[in-house]
Amino acid sequence: SLALTDGRSILSGCPSVEAQSEMVVDSASVVYEGSNWTTAIWGAGTQFPVVREWPVRLGVPFSEYDETHASKVCVLGQTPAQKLFGRSDPVGRTVRIKKIPFRIIGVFSVKGPSFFGADQDDVIVIPCTTMMKKVLGVGHYSWIQVRTRTPELIDRAMNEIRLVLRRCHRIPPG
Repeated sequence: SLALTDGRSILSGCPSVEAQSEMVVDSASVVYEGSNWTTAIWGAGTQFPVVREWPVRLGVPFSEYDETHASKVCVLGQTPAQKLFGRSDPVGRTVRIKKIPFRIIGVFSVKGPSFFGADQDDVIVIPCTTMMKKVLGVGHYSWIQVRTRTPELIDRAMNEIRLVLRRCHRIPPG
């Protein structure tokens, strides 16, 4: 299991890593008034838009305050925004995720299909702490995404991350 301190350890102990985002994932039916849409729900760190190169088109991303206080806020991908709100601006409205009210603070720009054809825009992102504490009740991350300072540093970053995680989890070589 990835511990709560692993993301910070990677960022501080891996010079090749520019940004990191902890991740916890699930799926749920999201409800707004009489409409609902089943989508992926991602709990992510505040650097998620940087790591994924995915800017917020409307509104704002969630903040360190939201992450620290496990705020019930969310940023919609384009697909749930369109399915639930059509052409109207959803920022400031409230959706229910697993019966929990979340205030919409932003909408991501269009990401488009993945390399494999999956709809990357069919997601709602909430603070990782909120996902862990208020939605799933877990104490560990599913994975940590990182962004390297340059593409040429990917292999070096992978080695640095291996060493940091081995040290953090007291895993001997081999």
